[in-house]
Amino acid sequence: FPFELEAQAADPVRFPGFAAARRCVVDLEAGDVLYVPGGTPHAVENLEASVAFALNVLETSDWAKAAEALAGMEGDRARLLREALEEVDLEDDEEAYSSSEEA
Repeated sequence: FPFELEAQAADPVRFPGFAAARRCVVDLEAGDVLYVPGGTPHAVENLEASVAFALNVLETSDWAKAAEALAGMEGDRARLLREALEEVDLEDDEEAYSSSEEA
């Protein structure tokens, strides 16, 4: 992996899949985009002065899993995220998404 790992990161009890992990190095040029699937461990090293934009997307298929994870979290941020999830009408969201695909 590109960065020094702390000793506990390689602990096979805490991280049983670590021994099977593969490193994939990607060099991006100006204007390139890299999609990293949710839950994928990753690290970034900027080789020169850079401006980066990261976006986390929560799709409706992940809604229940996100709500379950947030239910076990404490603090103001977790509370605000739970409240935001409760305000979204998934049926309206899916209808709007379907309409945009047809256009």
